[in-house]
Amino acid sequence: GNDDYETNIYVNKSNIIIMFDDGWKSQYTIGYEYMRGKDMKGSIAIIPKNIGESGYMNKANLYELYNQNWDLLNHTYDHLVLNDSNINKQIKSITRGSKWLEKNGFINHHRVLIYPEGKYNDNTIKALNNMNYTSTRGIESGFNLNQPGNLYDIKVKNILPNTKVNEVKEWINYIIDNNLTLILLFHKLDNNIDKTKMKYKKKDFYKIIDYIDTNKNNLNIITYSEWLETITYRHK
Repeated sequence: GNDDYETNIYVNKSNIIIMFDDGWKSQYTIGYEYMRGKDMKGSIAIIPKNIGESGYMNKANLYELYNQNWDLLNHTYDHLVLNDSNINKQIKSITRGSKWLEKNGFINHHRVLIYPEGKYNDNTIKALNNMNYTSTRGIESGFNLNQPGNLYDIKVKNILPNTKVNEVKEWINYIIDNNLTLILLFHKLDNNIDKTKMKYKKKDFYKIIDYIDTNKNNLNIITYSEWLETITYRHK
């Protein structure tokens, strides 16, 4: 990020974090391109092994996002499903993911782990504690307190192909009324919905971003790491 970049995060406002898992190409071509026009930043969980592969972003895309103060977060090196693997395999995949981010200069967001498929076990928590990870996020549904007690138990609202725009608007209204933090999670943005449950219609994504934009006076529209900074800062 840039040193001269200062974010205005107001303590008495609700927070919204727009997240994308896996680093799919459409998150750049559609997500970033549209959000950039609204001066909004997002957070992307990267699978280093897949960067540059067909359907995924390449390194040039990542550098552009990073230079626009987007978060690039660790989704493990190869999307290892952690609860199926022994602790050494888990540590290896998590460490490789963070080392790849660091080696490529994406240095300020690697102490967050986004669980592949939202799955983990006691060994994962043990390993992450040993590695001084600040926070983890899975796919458990819910809202978060602005100052959550447990940063290893962060909840999301996962946007599925059949998620209605009006439902998302209700979540946004709810956090504004109740001073909460909402993480909206997207995967692929595409007009052709398929059985993977990962694709969300481009026009509906645009409507959600537009709605966030119209409510921007009532929201901190921030990245995951910016949110963590407000929490760790206030806990000191």
